[in-house]
Amino acid sequence: MKKVLTAVALATILSAPAWSQNLAVVNGKAIPSSRVEAMAAQLEQSGRPVDDALRGQIKEHLTKLEIFAQAAEQQGIKSKPAYKQAAEQALQNVLVTELFAQYMGKNPVSEAEIKAEYDKFVGSNTGQEFRARHILVESEAEAQALIAQIKGGASFEELAKAKSKDPGSGANGGDLDWANPSNFVPEFAEAMKKLDKGQLTDAPVKSQFGWHIIRVDDVRQAQLPPIEQFKPQIEQHLGQQKLAQYRESVLKAAKRGTEPASINGKPLSQARIDAMLAQVTRSGRPVDDGVKAQVVQHLLDLETFIQAAEKQGVKASKGYEQKATIAQQQVLAGLMLADYQKKVSVSDAELKAEYDKFAASNAGQELPAFEQIKSQIAQHLAQQKVAQFQDNLIRKARVQ
Repeated sequence: MKKVLTAVALATILSAPAWSQNLAVVNGKAIPSSRVEAMAAQLEQSGRPVDDALRGQIKEHLTKLEIFAQAAEQQGIKSKPAYKQAAEQALQNVLVTELFAQYMGKNPVSEAEIKAEYDKFVGSNTGQEFRARHILVESEAEAQALIAQIKGGASFEELAKAKSKDPGSGANGGDLDWANPSNFVPEFAEAMKKLDKGQLTDAPVKSQFGWHIIRVDDVRQAQLPPIEQFKPQIEQHLGQQKLAQYRESVLKAAKRGTEPASINGKPLSQARIDAMLAQVTRSGRPVDDGVKAQVVQHLLDLETFIQAAEKQGVKASKGYEQKATIAQQQVLAGLMLADYQKKVSVSDAELKAEYDKFAASNAGQELPAFEQIKSQIAQHLAQQKVAQFQDNLIRKARVQ
C-alpha cells in the first residue's frame, strides 16, 4: 500500500508542472499559458495596458477561440481556398508586426531623447499666448461690413455664431482659446500679434481660408505643462518616428526588380496579386491601372518586410508560435461563423412574432409599421441565431 501511495504521489508531483503550464484543456487539447502571454504582449505593443481584469478576458477569449477553431476544423474549413489565402495573410501580418516590435524592443525611446524633444517644443512655444476670437467669411466686403457692425455696437460673439464659416470656433462665438501665434497661419499670426488686449482688427485679414476679423481678448506669457505631463505623448511620437525611419531603411535596402516585380531576386507571384485584387473588388472599389499599381507596391513592401523578418529569425522568437496560432484560429473561427451566418434563415413567422413582442412591450406608443422595420428585425434575429450557435458550441465542449 505504501508503494502505491508513493507512486500516486510521484505521478501527481510530476504532472503538476504540466497542468500549471496550461490555460485549459479543450476536448483533450491543451491551451498553453504561453498563449495568454503572447496575446497580452500583442495588446501591450498596441499601447493597451494589461491588468488582471483584461488578463481574465484574454483567458476567456482564448478558450472560446480554441472551441471555435476545433469546430471549424471538424467542418472542413481548413480545406477551403478562402482559409489558405486568409491564413497566409494573417501569418504575414504577425511576422511583420513582430519584426517591428522586436526593433522597438531593441531601440526604445530614451529619456535623453524625450528631454531633447520637450526642450525643442518649449523653445518653439515660449513668449506670449493669445486668447483670440475670429470670424471667418468668404469675401473682403462681407468682412468690412461685419467690422462696421461690431464697431457700431453689434455683438462679436453673436455675429461669429451667425456668420463665421469656421464651424468649430463659430459655435463658440469665435473663441480660439489660448494659443501660441505659431499655431496659426502666418498672416493671421502677424495680425493678431499687433493687437492689444480688447482690440479688434481695423481691416480684414486674408489667409488661404478666407477673410478674418480678429479680436484679442487677453494676452499672457506662455504657460507650458511640465515634461511629466507630456512624456507619454512624446515617447509615442518619437517611437512612431523611429519605426517609420526603420521601415524606410528596410525598404531602401531591398533590391527591387520589374517585369516581373521582385524583391531581392524573389518574384512576386501573380496569385498574390490576383488574390488582393479580388479583395479590392469584393469591397466594391473599381479596379483600374492605378489600383493595380498600388496593390503591387503594397505587396512588394510587404514582401520586403517578410524577408527582413525571416532573415532576422523572427519566427524563432519568443511568443511568435503562439501569436501565429491565435491568428490562424481567428481566421478559422471567422470563416466558420461567416459560413453559418450565410446559411441562417429567419422565417416570416419568426419576424412577426418578434414584432408582436416588440409591440406588446411598447403598448400605448406610436410604433412604425411592421414592413418599415422588418429588415432590422431580420438582422437582429439572425445575430441572435449566430450567438446561439456559438453558445451551443461552448456548451458542448469539454473544458478542463
